[in-house]
Amino acid sequence: MVHAMTAKQKVIRPVPYSCFGVLKKEKYVLLPSVADLVIEQGYLQSLFGVYSVRIENVGLRRSPSDDVQIQGVANPRTFRKRVQSLIEEQHPPKSGPTD
Repeated sequence: MVHAMTAKQKVIRPVPYSCFGVLKKEKYVLLPSVADLVIEQGYLQSLFGVYSVRIENVGLRRSPSDDVQIQGVANPRTFRKRVQSLIEEQHPPKSGPTD
């Protein structure tokens, strides 16, 4: 499944509560506010060959709970490269003066 990414991303994931059924939780991520993409893999995830990707936001006033964590990613390095390329497309690095 491939999703197109734009300047403002919406991440939807189900939040399970056994007594209430399945709830959905949505977080929006502005690509210019992405500070880092952290790839993590716990013991249980290593058994299934999947990873977690945590998107850290720029800013001193935001708490770590504002970060987005996506679990069950099969190709995290490909995901990270794609997000970084989208950020660079929107904000190309400034080149210095040429002689």
